[in-house]
Amino acid sequence: MISSTLASFAALGAAFTWGLGSLLFSRSLAHVPAREPLSPAAANLFKNLLALGLFAGAAIGLGEALPPLAAWPRLLVSGAFGFALGDTLYFAALPRIGVQKSAMLGELNVPFTASLSFVFLGERFAPWLLAAMAVVLLGVTVVVSEAPKVDSAPSSRARAGVACAIGAALFQSLGVLVGHAGMEGAGVLGGTIVRMLGGCAAAFAVAPIGAWIARERPTREWARLVRPITDRALWKPLGLAALFGSVLGLPLFHLALRELDPGLAMVLFATTPLFTLPITRFFGEHHGARAWIGSWLGFAGVAWIVWLVQR
Repeated sequence: MISSTLASFAALGAAFTWGLGSLLFSRSLAHVPAREPLSPAAANLFKNLLALGLFAGAAIGLGEALPPLAAWPRLLVSGAFGFALGDTLYFAALPRIGVQKSAMLGELNVPFTASLSFVFLGERFAPWLLAAMAVVLLGVTVVVSEAPKVDSAPSSRARAGVACAIGAALFQSLGVLVGHAGMEGAGVLGGTIVRMLGGCAAAFAVAPIGAWIARERPTREWARLVRPITDRALWKPLGLAALFGSVLGLPLFHLALRELDPGLAMVLFATTPLFTLPITRFFGEHHGARAWIGSWLGFAGVAWIVWLVQR
């Protein structure tokens, strides 16, 4: 077991890597040579398979065992919710409404997780911790209110992106809620591997549904799903994005998920938009004073949460 303070910083590290990974996925997918648009599900499956292989190798090298079989059902379902459904919907939102807007709507996983934890786990939050969460969300709202808009996107496309981002937040919250109990007593790598297995398996199971909606054959949808694996031109851009979005961030997130209450883990991970602001500035995007003020406000809320946790 580790201290709650270290677990809190692990959650913040996961937020940073997910923000950077989101930007890299958005930028790389916009520039890769493609005969046809790459589906969000395909990019997400590539990310999950790459991370699964690396985590499995690390677990073997470190001698870390897998969780007990009793924990597998929860972890597999958690991975299906979070890695298959949640991340795919998030990737679908990125080209429609942009990184910053997608990250902002991802903040809905905080009230979603808190509400679900209240209903199903009986979790309660101290008043000061609730106040700190409110400060974080206020800061995020101020930051994103000055985010660049995707002016070229038709309104219907933007609405679809908003719906995808909201759905992503809901499924990621469900994944956290279900996976929290399964991660208790499990090794970080071992628990992550089982969740990744659930996500990869669910990707192939859900593909026929997408084919049915598009009125196409399931085999065609499966071919699109595995395209990044067979097309080497996609390996470098997607691999770099997956390195930050999953390989570096997931162990940190699962460490926080195991050691902290689900609601607290999610509110710390919800600082992702606060990190994307300076990250996008590094890549040449400019933001006004209001966005920077909101960032400092959000980070003040984060610092308050960490201080309350370590008391």
